[in-house]
Amino acid sequence: MTELELFSYFLSLVPVLDDQCTRVRTHAGAALVNFIDDAPKSVLMPYLEPLCQKLAAVLQQHLQSTGPFMVLEQLCTTVAAVADKIEKDFSSQYDLFMPNLMSLLKATENAKVPENEGWFIFTNTDCI
Repeated sequence: MTELELFSYFLSLVPVLDDQCTRVRTHAGAALVNFIDDAPKSVLMPYLEPLCQKLAAVLQQHLQSTGPFMVLEQLCTTVAAVADKIEKDFSSQYDLFMPNLMSLLKATENAKVPENEGWFIFTNTDCI
């Protein structure tokens, strides 16, 4: 896949994070993880800030509305994939995510997490 094709897919996926359907948002996050895993760092770097701003905004929105666990879990996985790919360059985005991720972790400590979603806490911790 050429960098131009990767760029085109990337630009198509990011806006879908705002879709009204929870399942679509979740799958958009999963598709971004697949994209991020395959894309070279050089393709992601020019879009790091807008991508992280979008992910942080969607995460904030779901935290405020106590959104479904599946979206929150996927957002944590997507943020972790970005951080893993970008490595030390992600440090500039750390402050954007950390307050919300810590709030999410604290909220899940006291919440009754559905039995089949208990691994959510581990995903969030991995992301942090």
